[in-house]
Amino acid sequence: MGNIYHPNAKTTVRIREEIQDSKETIAKLAERLSLNPKTVMYWKNAGRVTD
Repeated sequence: MGNIYHPNAKTTVRIREEIQDSKETIAKLAERLSLNPKTVMYWKNAGRVTD
């Protein structure tokens, strides 16, 4: 069974892992993934990839 995200979710576990593993800057990641830099910063420092 797949994960069910809330209707406004912009990230998935795969994207969160990509954010955490990336060496790109927050700004570059946000632009490339079409996300708010605050969202990228949150998941970069979250230490987990699940909600």
